[in-house]
Amino acid sequence: MATQTARGIIFNDDGKILMIERHKGGEHYFVLPGGHVEEGESLQQAVAREIFEETSLAVTVAKELYTSSDDAYDNDQHMFLCNYLGGEPMLRPDSIEAQAMAQGELQQWAPGWFSFDELRDKVVYPAGLLKYLEEDKAGGYHHNPYKIIERRV
Repeated sequence: MATQTARGIIFNDDGKILMIERHKGGEHYFVLPGGHVEEGESLQQAVAREIFEETSLAVTVAKELYTSSDDAYDNDQHMFLCNYLGGEPMLRPDSIEAQAMAQGELQQWAPGWFSFDELRDKVVYPAGLLKYLEEDKAGGYHHNPYKIIERRV
């Protein structure tokens, strides 16, 4: 059975999206904040908790926009549009990611606001996310949720 994860799609007042910039295993890429759903936790609870842990931001969950199957990691992702309540993104010192970096794990995990133009020539997971978001944001998210199929070989 695939692992369930929940991720948040958050825009600030300037229309920039919150992404996590990652450097890991020789790769440089961007992902939405989020992570694994814990036992007894709903998808919505998981996304709010993970966003707080990874970015220090409080959000409310509005609606599910996308699901994604990542065959490389046997991972089913659920991506939710969230309402940004304020604050500046930073990795919480007590997060698993910050602790791993403090213990010398060779990775970088940095939350920040990015425009679509800043991300356009970068590696963003899931593949195709920016295209879908640009189209759906312009249309008011009327045709969601739908599935993004991601296959990395």
